[in-house]
Amino acid sequence: MTLADDRTADWKQRVNDLQRIQYLAQMYAGCAQTPCKFSTNAFVNAASKLVPCLIAQVLCLRSQNAKEAGAAIQMLAEALQDDFESAAFRLLTKDALVKLIHAGKHILAEIGTNTVIGILRNVCSVKVVQRLSQEMQESRSTYVQKISGMFLLEIVSIFPRDTILSLAALFRGYMKHCVTNQNGDCRAFGRKALLIWQQLDHDNSERVFHGVEQAVQRAILEDEFKYAVHAIRGDNLLALTHTVHGNAPPPLPRAASGRG
Repeated sequence: MTLADDRTADWKQRVNDLQRIQYLAQMYAGCAQTPCKFSTNAFVNAASKLVPCLIAQVLCLRSQNAKEAGAAIQMLAEALQDDFESAAFRLLTKDALVKLIHAGKHILAEIGTNTVIGILRNVCSVKVVQRLSQEMQESRSTYVQKISGMFLLEIVSIFPRDTILSLAALFRGYMKHCVTNQNGDCRAFGRKALLIWQQLDHDNSERVFHGVEQAVQRAILEDEFKYAVHAIRGDNLLALTHTVHGNAPPPLPRAASGRG
């Protein structure tokens, strides 16, 4: 896999190269599910060498390049799964995807957001979650505060219970950051995430609940009641549930449980 040098290649050539990388990632994913011989190490190494070039393209001011680079990153993450951990860790920095989601141009910020979600849905990594949560909590951007809660909801919805339990201290801080955030969207995502987390780690979720102001507690209980009513009515689109990592998660959580 190769990618044309950003300083010398025409932007259309770079787009073509990025699309070729996407194609190769899809081919690898297909081969991984068949008896044919395919060197995982070779593909992982090739993907790792592409990271600097992918960063350069995803930060390109031309949205078409950024879009194709984001798609290539997501397809590599889907193909390699946890083997993409090292590359994902390098991509989730202030010099790469974190910088992109801070972009003033909304379309670029959305590309960065979708790329991070693509990584989270395919790479189950404690290191990745630790880095992402740190970057999100340090940001003062209104848009980043919103998607901070969105990322938290993705993580608790799809990561395995054992992984979530191992990150209890991190989640206590991240949850509190979201449910008490000044951004209303972040708070809403945070409350949904907390209700899912309650099903997985009751004791630590209760520590967060009892550690916030009464107004925040009331909002959490109101959401809990609302989702319980929807669950009783059979409205699966608004109910909450925990989905095992590796399955495509729903756009909104799907099951409710009472506080116990």
